[in-house]
Amino acid sequence: MTSIVPVRWRARMRSLIAAAVLAIAALLAAASPASAHATLLFASPGIDSAVPTAPAAILLVFDNPVTAGNSAITLVDANGAEIRLGVPQLESRSTTLRAATTSHLRPGAYTVDWVVTAGDGDTMQGQYHFAIGTTAGLGAPSVQATAGAAPTGLLRWLLFAGLALSLGGLVGARLARQTRPNTGAAAAGDPEPALTAGAALSSIAALGILLAVVGNGSLTGGLDNLSPSMSTGPGLLAVAELVAGVLSLICFRLRLRLAGATGLVAVTIAEGLRAHPHTEWPFWGAALVTIHLLVAAVWIGALVHVLRVARSRHRQGVGTAGLVRRYARMAAWLLAAVVATGILNGLAVAPLRLLADTLTHTSYGHWLDVKLGLVLAAVSCAAVARWRLLARPTGRQPSQAARVEAMALVAVLGVSAALTVSAPPADPNAPLPFAPPANGPVFSAGTRAGWVGIGVSASEGQLLVRLTAPELAGDGDTSSDYGLNGNLTTAGESRKVTFRGCGTGCFVAPATWARGMDTVTLHADHSGDLAGGTAAVAIAWPPRPATAVLQKIVAAMRDVSQLEVHERVTSDANNQPVAPTLLHLSGREFINSDPYSSGRATTTSLVNQSGDQTTISLGYSGDQTYVLLTADAAGRLVHEILTGPNHLVERTFVYPEAGAD
Repeated sequence: MTSIVPVRWRARMRSLIAAAVLAIAALLAAASPASAHATLLFASPGIDSAVPTAPAAILLVFDNPVTAGNSAITLVDANGAEIRLGVPQLESRSTTLRAATTSHLRPGAYTVDWVVTAGDGDTMQGQYHFAIGTTAGLGAPSVQATAGAAPTGLLRWLLFAGLALSLGGLVGARLARQTRPNTGAAAAGDPEPALTAGAALSSIAALGILLAVVGNGSLTGGLDNLSPSMSTGPGLLAVAELVAGVLSLICFRLRLRLAGATGLVAVTIAEGLRAHPHTEWPFWGAALVTIHLLVAAVWIGALVHVLRVARSRHRQGVGTAGLVRRYARMAAWLLAAVVATGILNGLAVAPLRLLADTLTHTSYGHWLDVKLGLVLAAVSCAAVARWRLLARPTGRQPSQAARVEAMALVAVLGVSAALTVSAPPADPNAPLPFAPPANGPVFSAGTRAGWVGIGVSASEGQLLVRLTAPELAGDGDTSSDYGLNGNLTTAGESRKVTFRGCGTGCFVAPATWARGMDTVTLHADHSGDLAGGTAAVAIAWPPRPATAVLQKIVAAMRDVSQLEVHERVTSDANNQPVAPTLLHLSGREFINSDPYSSGRATTTSLVNQSGDQTTISLGYSGDQTYVLLTADAAGRLVHEILTGPNHLVERTFVYPEAGAD
């Protein structure tokens, strides 16, 4: 067919296309780091929790970076009135979203609504409840979903369908050319592949996806938010898809098929960079998704075009067995590639140890089940069509089974689109990238197991443990790998604690505390030459602030003119106790050398009051220092155990002027 473009313009057009391709490549390179789905891990105040006092801010912690607008967090009271918050701020590499409470919050129940954009371009929204000073009226449990999942899923279905029509149509047209009769009307009567229609469909879908990305799941909202949001990772990917789709449409209109196909390949690359497997397997995950989409598009689109050509040739009285046979041979290889890449993509998102639970207990797994069933149906139809081709080579081809196969494959595209907007399964025991925030008041305590220092922070429903070990001279950093297991004893009943990593030496586990004294028994290991061991920590629940007691101790010690301190220091709790060192000094001199000399601590908790003695526990989580203090009725120290990152210090106090210890 004669080109509709003058020759002198074709060279200029190629130059423009080359420049556009470079621009798309630059967009993809800039957008590639942002490719992760986001899940809300923690919140402060805690989800469905009650806090004694009004929080200074609403804090949301996600497992992957997010972007957020000025209305990312909304706070509503029990009467439905919206509470004004400060402008949300992203922290900790865009994984933490904080909005200050600019007005005093009264006791009662509150609802937090949030909406953010994940790195994969999906807009995530959710809701949870908390209460101040009460546990009544918390409402429904917290929820999380993809905002605009239905329209976004439909748009991706149209995008995939457009890729299939164009890319598969090109391959199907090549098969048709290879099986045309040398002469006759059939050569001129074969339908053209739907290249322009496919590229137009992909471009329209890409525009809708861009609007959904920048509009927090709303197509109409995207029209008002284009400028500030297109520079984000998801926005750049959506822009790259749109530019590549429009470029392909122009090229197909100008009969530049290779350039048009290149643009659609760029669209599949953008989808690969956005997809879930890229999060788990950087580069390889994106490559697998890209190959999976390309192969599936060719398989489906080529079949659709073969059916169109066969129908046309039947009308002309021309046989189609050769065309169907050639497609069947190619489809067998395409099927193998689709299955192989699909399995690998699935394993990237849902590892084998989670596969059974994923397929049976998650919405993502249910969509995978449907996709698997549709693929099996398509394969069965293909097998029937292949058998009919072999059994009746002179009969009408392709058979009805091939048409059913095509419909099943189109449905597979729809399910694939649904998977892209479904949250992938999360491993409940997978390591966290950082320590979770505490839920409400915290009780902190420390001890030492062999060479390993242990810091414990207990809050509502949660046990957080931090381990440290000394750095030995000449050995470099020896605190890079720890192991931890333990048991929690409450109300006389002991049960195993399942820990989850949250960074180097950091472990977190769910915990249900009983009122009174609970005991956490921990066994800590270290990968280096520093032996660990077993230790126990007592938790006084619920936490009762002891700031006033601490200030009384500090004031009383400053008034002591002279005392004896019997001090014993060790780094390895497994060794036999060393002989104590006797120190003579004033109370002021002693108190000025301790971390609580200011009368303040990160956490202060009352442990016990018995007779004329009071025991409190202090925590300095930033310094990994924990102190257990016992004082007499006058506030003078009787005993102290200080656990630091590298040492355990035990002190007993004697007051000569009173003749007591």
